Amino acid sequence: NRFRGKPSAKVSLPYPSSSEWSTELTLPPAKLYRFSGWLKTKDVKGGYAFLALYCYDEKGNITLWRDVGKGIGTNDWQYFFWDFSPPLETQRIVIRCGIYQGQGEAWFSSFEIKERFETRINTAKGEPMDGLIVQPFQIGIFDPSYKLERVAYAKPAEEGILNWDFRLNGPFTGYASSGVTGSDDARWVSLLKGYDRYGRLRGSLGALLLHYSGFYAGSRWAFFGVDNKDLFEDENMRKAFLKVTRFLLKGVFLHNLKSDYAIYEQGEDVKLSVRVSNFGEDVSKAKLVFRVEERNRGRVCWEKEMDLSLSAGETKEFHAICQLGRFSDNLYKISAYLYLDGEKWDYMESGFMVRDETILKNAKQLSFHDNYLWFGGKPRFILGTDDYADTLLAARMNPLVWDKELRTLKDYGVDLYENLWISPAWYGYNIPEDIWRKTDALAFLTQKHNLVFFPCILCGYNVAVSDEEREKQRNICSQFAQRYHILPSLIYYINGDLHFNENDARKYHKALFNEFLKSKYKNMEELKSAWRLSSPQGEWGDIEFPQPKWGNWEDTATADLLSFYGYLSSKWIDCMASE
Repeated sequence: NRFRGKPSAKVSLPYPSSSEWSTELTLPPAKLYRFSGWLKTKDVKGGYAFLALYCYDEKGNITLWRDVGKGIGTNDWQYFFWDFSPPLETQRIVIRCGIYQGQGEAWFSSFEIKERFETRINTAKGEPMDGLIVQPFQIGIFDPSYKLERVAYAKPAEEGILNWDFRLNGPFTGYASSGVTGSDDARWVSLLKGYDRYGRLRGSLGALLLHYSGFYAGSRWAFFGVDNKDLFEDENMRKAFLKVTRFLLKGVFLHNLKSDYAIYEQGEDVKLSVRVSNFGEDVSKAKLVFRVEERNRGRVCWEKEMDLSLSAGETKEFHAICQLGRFSDNLYKISAYLYLDGEKWDYMESGFMVRDETILKNAKQLSFHDNYLWFGGKPRFILGTDDYADTLLAARMNPLVWDKELRTLKDYGVDLYENLWISPAWYGYNIPEDIWRKTDALAFLTQKHNLVFFPCILCGYNVAVSDEEREKQRNICSQFAQRYHILPSLIYYINGDLHFNENDARKYHKALFNEFLKSKYKNMEELKSAWRLSSPQGEWGDIEFPQPKWGNWEDTATADLLSFYGYLSSKWIDCMASE
């Protein structure tokens, strides 16, 4: 079956299964390409025919992928394409085509990958997936939906580099100076914060984006989004312009300030670290100051200074151990100050928590009865929002940020905070202590701000796994319950996106399938009578899985197979919820 005189590859499956053809190639990463191909199908049902592209790093991890084209039923030749850019860590690319968990015939032809020279300067264009997928070279500054509105005045940001006090009177319009940092590529620093007439934050009028890793490593940007005034007519802003220019040219800045854990028990030492990068000339005389402050009381309780020097192009990590003996607050701010030749040069903040059971005592209780969720003793229609693993893994995230964000959510009328959490399989079902502690801190902070904590433990996991894999999953759920059952406002979200792998069901659960059949039919004769359109294969008690006749509503074997899938899913959920 040729396409426009060109040969094609064919995949043919007479019964439901999966089969594919693939080829491998390499391409220079971080460039824009268009992958295209043609697909034709005949009587494809149950699953689908597909044309896909996968990018892998040197360890075999997927860095980018997409099902570029899909086909079901009978269709003449269809054209599919995808514009993509392999991430920097990509080592190989695999093109795949075939039929997934279905039957029928599919033909594939005329695959092409061509470099595209479309200019994508900013992030106005991207792939709309769970988030907007953009390429490493796209400059991620400003957001068309984040406008400066009702901004009455502006002042220097307390965590920025403009370390003197002044005020600019508005009104100001334009776009807030937001920036894309990646998980751990850049540090965003506010320069000027805009406020409304009530003193409420409305967004940053200007900001820095300092890249220490990724595509733009070493690049430093300053950008301002005001469009109705010339900010630099003001004398203080002309002074700020000179300070910002010096800062960008010098190329020396802080990043990755953190504590080893997000939450501590009484008496534990706090291990602090920060990195200093020098993308300019040698720095022979500099000073770094760590400071720990009780967030709720505003009292500085620990400080340490150290001298340092940096060669051109060098990044160093500096460490300190804070030993307070006993904590007297439940939230602490960590500060790092960098001085060059005696001048205060850079400053950044992070934070950590201390386990405090009084937070739980003061939190609202969640319960369910009379077909209502009751929150704080009242029936409530609860509104929430969700987050994901970035909250725990991104370099910019820490308890100080979470405290501010959760407080803001509550101010906006949100009562439930969902987090899709990490994937336990990433860690071989052995969750590292720092991940548990980050989750602890997040959990305690939700209770502090009277939010229902709604974490997903095994989001999107396959429920048709082996007994060994299922036990690992159950153990994670058990650890989660043992750790967080003390929370007054908690909903266990075991798996919101149940995934069912039919091949695994057939591989691991034949015995259970036969138990299911025995619970429904008395003997082989009764089964044969019911499965008159699909004669059962095997002996009674050892029946093979039937090949489903999708679309045939009279086929009892297919109906039983689907009922078993539901039964197996229910057993998986029961197992996860068991003690």
